[in-house]
Amino acid sequence: MGLQGLTAMGARGPLLVDGCHKVADQVAVPIVRKVHDVGPATGAALRLGETRIARLQGEGRYENGVNTVELNASDLQSGSLAASSVVLRGEGVADSHRLSLVLDSSQLQADLAFSGAFAGLASGETLRWQGALERGSLDSELGLWRLVQPAALAWSAEQFTLGAHCWEQTGSTLCMDAAQTDSGALLANATLRGFNLERFNAQPDASGPRWLPALPAGTQASGRLNATVQASGQPGAAL
Repeated sequence: MGLQGLTAMGARGPLLVDGCHKVADQVAVPIVRKVHDVGPATGAALRLGETRIARLQGEGRYENGVNTVELNASDLQSGSLAASSVVLRGEGVADSHRLSLVLDSSQLQADLAFSGAFAGLASGETLRWQGALERGSLDSELGLWRLVQPAALAWSAEQFTLGAHCWEQTGSTLCMDAAQTDSGALLANATLRGFNLERFNAQPDASGPRWLPALPAGTQASGRLNATVQASGQPGAAL
């Protein structure tokens, strides 16, 4: 959906983005080269595909050669995920920037920080982004998982790569990597060690959709789970 679509659905205030870069048919990525000083620009009752946002506010400024942009979304609904608050903050320029995402919902609390750079912005070149997930924490009924080390990331219209990295919680580790090749094939590897099976037991104060399958009434799980998964296939096809 283009920026014009957002305006038509009730966005108010000046736009923050100087232009878009087309990476594939019908797909355009907004690239912030220079942000004009912007007070709050707001939108209400927005819809982007299957995602609905009750209220969206954006602010931006350009100071000492650095762009700063912040977007605050309230009451976001995307599939089974309902978030009361999502805050996305970016700082830097196209060829060197940092991004952070903070999400708060009854199902998931996420705090992620990225760094990276765009390449191929010149007309006719393939747009690419390369960077890393620098910091991460994910808290849900699966437990509180924290990123152990930065995870390398690379993206273009044809390829995507998530480098080998690990997450940990008390007594458990999850290590993974993934890639999508220029042929469209998806490849992924994951290794789980020491996951507490008591997570499958229903929590008395749990509300909203569960990430884990519910056990039959009166059934309790205990012990630790170790697993290794390797998957490959085409998007939309069985792995």
